[in-house]
Amino acid sequence: MNILMVMPKSSHGEFFPIGMAYISSFLKYKGYNVFCLNLNSYDKPDYEILEHHIRKYDIKIACTGGISLFYTKLKYLVKVIKSIDQNIITIVGGGVVSSDPELILNNLKMDFGVIGEGEYTVAELVDAVTNKKDFNQIKGIIYKDERGMIVRTQPRPEIKDLDSLPYPDYAGFNVERYIEQSLPDTSFYRALGHDRPRILDITSSRSCPFSCTFCFHTSGKTYRQRTLESFFKEVEYVIDKYGVNVLSVCDELFSVDSDRMLKFGEMAKKYKVKWRVSIKVNPPVDLNILKQLKESGLIYIIFGLESVNNAILKSMKKGITSEQINVALKTVYNAKICFGGNFLVGDPAETVKTANDTIEWWAKHPELNTNLSIGDRVITFPGTSLYHHAVNTGLIKDRIKFIEEGCPVINVAKNMNEKDNVYLKWKLYKIKKNPEYISVGKVLYARKTGNLSGQNIYYLKIKCPHCNAVSEYNDCWQDISDRSLFFTVTCKNEDCCQSFKASCRKAFYKNYGVLIKLEFYNLFKTVFATLYITKYEFLNRKKISSSQSVCRSTTH
Repeated sequence: MNILMVMPKSSHGEFFPIGMAYISSFLKYKGYNVFCLNLNSYDKPDYEILEHHIRKYDIKIACTGGISLFYTKLKYLVKVIKSIDQNIITIVGGGVVSSDPELILNNLKMDFGVIGEGEYTVAELVDAVTNKKDFNQIKGIIYKDERGMIVRTQPRPEIKDLDSLPYPDYAGFNVERYIEQSLPDTSFYRALGHDRPRILDITSSRSCPFSCTFCFHTSGKTYRQRTLESFFKEVEYVIDKYGVNVLSVCDELFSVDSDRMLKFGEMAKKYKVKWRVSIKVNPPVDLNILKQLKESGLIYIIFGLESVNNAILKSMKKGITSEQINVALKTVYNAKICFGGNFLVGDPAETVKTANDTIEWWAKHPELNTNLSIGDRVITFPGTSLYHHAVNTGLIKDRIKFIEEGCPVINVAKNMNEKDNVYLKWKLYKIKKNPEYISVGKVLYARKTGNLSGQNIYYLKIKCPHCNAVSEYNDCWQDISDRSLFFTVTCKNEDCCQSFKASCRKAFYKNYGVLIKLEFYNLFKTVFATLYITKYEFLNRKKISSSQSVCRSTTH
């Protein structure tokens, strides 16, 4: 029986579907005929591509999946597959199903939904379809029986022995195409020491034991690790097979075990690759450990910070404090490792004051290069505590409509209205455009060297504002999607490695039309931001003054 694994088209750029690739390789390991289709690799209409593959390979079972943001694409895929051949069995998994199985089964109308990790579940399901076995005996699925009644089977335990799983199906999903698209277009890539990085996502563990209100863990709540021997065998394989020189370790939690981190660093030295990882600020990471990890190739750390206000951190169930954030960032800064961090605004306990605490902290620490966004507030993803809060309080009245609309940002903060959110957005925008609050390097030399994938490519020499070292950067191009007049770059001096901003006008001088439009766009936004902030603060002062007058008159 032939199986088709389908990766839907993504509006967020092409990425390697590591979860689906694990399931594909496990099915092949079990002896099934599996064909992989990444729709992002084609310019033709989905129907045409799907029909070609289904007819050519005589497909009987089609598997797909993704997070809730993929809902409409997955629903369309199921509809198209069924229109080509009504008898094809459709299986959908991922966060979209695991977060709300009954709702998704009723509306997406696939034959089977997979809840939780999919390797063993999909393999058993394929076996049951092939050999006409009882579906009710398969753990971790949801479907409708002959009477149209929903059947949700017993939960499947998380996979304890991750070493037992075969490597992801790299060849099936054409990982070479993904690796070839690695370009030095962000601070992460420019910090690599490679002008043409060959980067690959890879995992050494699954899930996370913490329960942040805005997170949903499709792979379960039990944190599990691969042995490092197993992990580095895979590292050796992807280096030999695909020439990978940068590893993006996609673990949700990496820094829970100091001994393991040190062993990881020791083993990584052998392969002479650069690597990046996400780290939690608690437990704190020791400076000496960080220095050893840097020697092994660690070049970038990302932190999930969310807020610097302790009341908000407690409300989010982060399990960290602002004091721990300050210590962790300063430690990594002193270790001379490039890093970034993300903030979220809009928790139910958020106020204008608590949000301002985070904005003002950010403005005082430009050297820390944290990424703070107010315009895109915390998203209430299905399955999260925040989502259940929004549903229970009536903020989300129609669950399926909310998912169909792509999980739009909603205001869950009890003491903030939309005007408050807009004010914070424009206040942050003005701060980010003020050179007083950002570290700006000097572009000493820029030369266009060619064209790649429709982009002008440049060779740059930039002076670091932190250490005054001059670094050279090849194959740089301007990412105009963020509409910024500055781009982020990282110093290549091993004794610095800090991020800073550089001028797009100075670096990408050939992009005349784009730069002029961006300057007018940013000028207009700055003027609008100033007017909005002035009006908001004036009306707020007037409101406070009026309230005080009422209080005085009442007392008299």
